[in-house]
Order: sequence, then C-alpha cells, then structure tokens
Amino acid sequence: ARYHEKIRPQHLPSLLYGFSLGGAIAAQVIKRHPFDGLILQSTFTSLPHITRVLFPRLPMHLLAGNLFNTLEVVRQLQVPLLVLHGTADEVIPCRMAHQLFDSCTAKKRIFCVEGGLHKDLYVKDADTLIWAISQFIADLPRRGHALSVEETPLLEQMTDVALRALHRVTRGNDPRHGVIASAPPA
Repeated sequence: ARYHEKIRPQHLPSLLYGFSLGGAIAAQVIKRHPFDGLILQSTFTSLPHITRVLFPRLPMHLLAGNLFNTLEVVRQLQVPLLVLHGTADEVIPCRMAHQLFDSCTAKKRIFCVEGGLHKDLYVKDADTLIWAISQFIADLPRRGHALSVEETPLLEQMTDVALRALHRVTRGNDPRHGVIASAPPA
C-alpha cells in the first residue's frame, strides 16, 4: 500500500479490484489501507459460506472459522463498491453477489452478466462490463481517500517490521542486489 501511494498519480482515483478469492483478499486489504473505491468480481461472502456451497456433504465450514468475511467488510465499507458477477457462475452462486450488494451501506452498484460463468465475464459481454467499470470510476468522488475501516493490529505491525528487516538482511548478502558481503580481514 505504501508503494502504491508512492507511484500512483495523485489526481486519479485509487481502486482496489479483486476477482474470486482475490476479491475476498481485496476486502481484507481495504480494511487497513485507503482506496477510493472497491470492485469485487465473482467474490464470495465468506469462507464458511463458500465451503458449504463447494462441499455440501462435508462439514468443512466448521473448519473455516471466520476467515475472508467479505460480507462483514462491505457492511462497514466507507468507499463506493461495484459488484460484478455472472448469473450462471458455477463456482460462486450469484446470490452471494446480491448479498454483498445488499449488505453494503456505502454508495454501490451491481452488474450481473446474463449467462456469465465464473471466469468468462469479459468474454460474454466485454463492452458492457467495461462500460459499467468506466461509469463506476467516473462517478467516484474526487475527495481523496476515505479512512480505513480498522487499524492494523499491533502484532501484525510488529510482524511486518520483523519480516521487512529479515528481508533487508538476507538481501544484503545477495550479489544480485549490489551488496556483496565480505569476510573480515584475517
């Protein structure tokens, strides 16, 4: 997110776009990092919900916990949301797209591609899909970033700092990065 803020043109809106599991991950990201809008394509409501769909005869939902709760995120969302889904999605039922849309209290839009499957929305109706995304972007408020939904937990911040430091240390011994470790004089 810091890199994104550094490289993006400040006069353009900043969007987070997630497809399928990537949509559930995008929902988790937007809780902690500011963006101007969120687009979820073919995304499920929560891991327990989708495991019930994918494994109806096995109690896998009991093992899923409350991970990837996209529904809870969109309930608290403070930026505009666009939901894209195929009406014939064979992996994630279209009803989940409607649940995400209905649960969102922020400005929102939904576009369902008639007969669209999980991976073929751009094949089925690329022009209309691109138009829907363009309209969503054109209507985004030009006020800058909204506040994040929640702060990053302290343990996660500390883990991030430790992993970055470890990466710097290990990268320092890699000649491809321009730093070559040398042995102390004997």
